[in-house]
Parts: sequence; C-alpha cells; structure tokens
Amino acid sequence: MKLKADRSTLIKALAHVQSVVERRNTIPILANVMIAVRSGKLTLTTTDMEIAIVEDVAATTTRDGACTAPAATMYEIVPSFPKGRRWSWTIRAVMHSFRCGQVVTPPSWWRCPSKTSRR
Repeated sequence: MKLKADRSTLIKALAHVQSVVERRNTIPILANVMIAVRSGKLTLTTTDMEIAIVEDVAATTTRDGACTAPAATMYEIVPSFPKGRRWSWTIRAVMHSFRCGQVVTPPSWWRCPSKTSRR
C-alpha cells in the first residue's frame, strides 16, 4: 500500500475517527484505525462496536491495500510532520514508513500482521 496525502486534511480525519476509540478496552483491535486505500482515496474507519466512524481523505495512490494501526499512535505521529507539505506513506507486509522531507521510522512494535502459512 502506498499513498500521498495532505497533512492537515489527514489530521482532521484522524481526530474525528479516533474520538470513538477507547483507550482501555477489552478487545485490542478496537483501539486501532482501519486504513484502506482504494481507487485514489484513503478511508479511515474506527468503531467501539456501537458506533462506527468512517472518513474518506483525498490521496494519490499507487498501490491499494488495507491494514490497521493504533489510532492514538497515528494521531501522535502525523502532526509531527512539517506543516503545508504532502507526505508519502508506504506499508509493506510488516512495516510502516513515512516520508516528508525526512524518513520517520515508527516504533518497532508498530507493525501490520504478516501473512502466515497454514500447515
């Protein structure tokens, strides 16, 4: 999955979707935001199993895909980018990487699940 998006637009969308996420919750996946890239748009989705919030953000995409990431962490990382710039985001099978004039590497524990083979 690879995309480019406007920082301020993405911050507004993340603020909206992360408002439904509970910090202390018994189901860990509910602390995540689902990030989906399809047909030139980025879709952010969160839920607390009663309410779901979906935000669409205009983005330039080169590879479609979807994964989840901790909503609170995303909301902390994105505002750290310089204002007024578009940034690129690449998600490979296991690792996220961001680029906005410089490479920002997220913590090692922040990974998308990798594909596992069944025996």
